[in-house]
Amino acid sequence: MTERERELYERHQTLVALVGVLLHELRNPLHAATLLVEAMGMKPTDAPQFRVKLKNQFAKLEAILTEVGQPVKELALEPEPVTFALGDAVEAALELAEPHRSCDVEISLEGEQATRVVGDRVLLQRAIYELLLRVLDPRPNEKPASRLVVRVAEPVDGEARLVFEDDGGVLDELTQRTPFSLAHGGLRLATARAVSNLAGGSLRYERTESGSGSRFVLLVPLA
Repeated sequence: MTERERELYERHQTLVALVGVLLHELRNPLHAATLLVEAMGMKPTDAPQFRVKLKNQFAKLEAILTEVGQPVKELALEPEPVTFALGDAVEAALELAEPHRSCDVEISLEGEQATRVVGDRVLLQRAIYELLLRVLDPRPNEKPASRLVVRVAEPVDGEARLVFEDDGGVLDELTQRTPFSLAHGGLRLATARAVSNLAGGSLRYERTESGSGSRFVLLVPLA
């Protein structure tokens, strides 16, 4: 695969993954809007009628989303699994993220960097890139981190564990419950999880023992 083919492949798969995220995210407001109607203190006789109209509008929205989004999702290419050293993917992603750094963060790479895994390297590298940028280029009004530790932890159940732990701001309770939501965790976390899933891995959020900062764990099958 040439560099240009690699770039096009990454862009295509990322787009497909994000369409999946958007389809999911745009369906969630129905429940939230229904709760909002209940919280507005409407007259009991008015609320049911309003809720029916609301559901009808979201039914139309869902039909449109399915019609437009499903064909795009079906264009997803088969992942290209290869065996590679997890540390090499981290270093390559770090090199790509460095030009976008907007704050001073000390980065430590720890653990067995030569751990070999199997998956779509292009997409997993993209997921790592998004996780790095979350700390190196935080969103406005976020408390920037001063240190980020990326370590290869002990494998569990045949999966390598790549841990990203920072000392930045603590995620609020709502974001901790839905860290990969566009509304709460933002585009980078949503992209990182969607792309890692498409690549054959998975991403999860864990609470830190100290209660400060955040920790995300990328799971990739061992080679």
